[in-house]
Amino acid sequence: MSRNFEDWLAAYVAYVHNTEPPELFKCWVGISTIASALQRKCWIEMEKDIYPNMYIVLVAPSGIRKGTAMEPAFRLLVDLEVPIAPESLTREVFVRRLSTVQEDVLLPDGTTITQSPFTIFSKELVVLLNDSTKQLIRDLADLYDCSGPTWSYETISRGINAVNAPWVNLIGATTPQLLREALPREAVGGGFASRVIFVYGPQKSKLVPWPERTAAEEEVRTLLLEDLFEIHSMAGKFSFGPDFRDHYVAWYVAQEQLLERVTPKFEAYWSRRATHLRKLSMILSASRNNELVITAEDFEDALQLLERTEANMGHVLGGLGRINYASVLPRVLAFVQTQGTTTEKELLQRFYEDLSCVEMGEVLRLLQRTGYAEVERGPAGRQITWKGQHYGQITEPSPTEE
Repeated sequence: MSRNFEDWLAAYVAYVHNTEPPELFKCWVGISTIASALQRKCWIEMEKDIYPNMYIVLVAPSGIRKGTAMEPAFRLLVDLEVPIAPESLTREVFVRRLSTVQEDVLLPDGTTITQSPFTIFSKELVVLLNDSTKQLIRDLADLYDCSGPTWSYETISRGINAVNAPWVNLIGATTPQLLREALPREAVGGGFASRVIFVYGPQKSKLVPWPERTAAEEEVRTLLLEDLFEIHSMAGKFSFGPDFRDHYVAWYVAQEQLLERVTPKFEAYWSRRATHLRKLSMILSASRNNELVITAEDFEDALQLLERTEANMGHVLGGLGRINYASVLPRVLAFVQTQGTTTEKELLQRFYEDLSCVEMGEVLRLLQRTGYAEVERGPAGRQITWKGQHYGQITEPSPTEE
């Protein structure tokens, strides 16, 4: 069956264009939707099998329409009838539901495989990230690679149990502050956080005072759902186009050379970056056709999207530190970057509920010493000028960069 759209993701983003969420939110929600349709029945064979599941978390202040970004995709997945987790999810509910969604899939070569696919769709991710679900966070980290034919887990009442061929996809949303408060420290670094694509959206993409769906948009939704069923029917091993290898190898070597410039907060993420890129390339390929072939175009588009997203990832994790004002520091940095030039008085007026005068002085010294901003004394007090370095970057500037 032929597709209605040449690129499902592009058509989906156009479908939700007249909504307020940040554009990157719309795009990554669409990516998660394709992943939910592909499940474990599609994979890449390299040094190990790689599946198209992703852990994607939308992060923005309150009122930036995170839930609005997720709602159209949720309704599509409900119509697609893929297994979706309940909004409130404990570890016990998770393993029980995961163990009951097992199904057999017929591959094009006539063989049958088993999978246990599950999508976690949480508009309030902090429901998961709390003290009572630390084991669930460890489980999710363990399940990210979908490694092995079975996944073993232990419960108090039933002892050690196993799930055949598990596959877990996650899309969630939260605010920067709630994420920092709820994310267990052991989940940062090499744990759960390194497996997540954090998509930061500081503001709405547009204002839509009177949101409504037109008849034309409903027709587009019908066509999107038809194509999503077509994507859901895909099964088998993806191969690589003749030009993919050269593009991927060149990128991989260049990335390795950048390793020494990676900021400590992102070292674990950087080690998984190739896996993120492979998964994303597979998803973009499936968005375009049923051929199960990943091309150089898929790779380059995936890399461009990942780099756009990574540019602001530091706004999410940058505040995870030991200093008392760590949770507010990214907001101060973002404000100074947006303003270009501001004053200590203006910062105190804006953040008086979060920072004392002494703490603000420490923040300004930190801005000065890290090179993010220049702090100078003027007639009206200290003036802060952003120096042009992009806050949130994964790598440090090279000695030759401005």
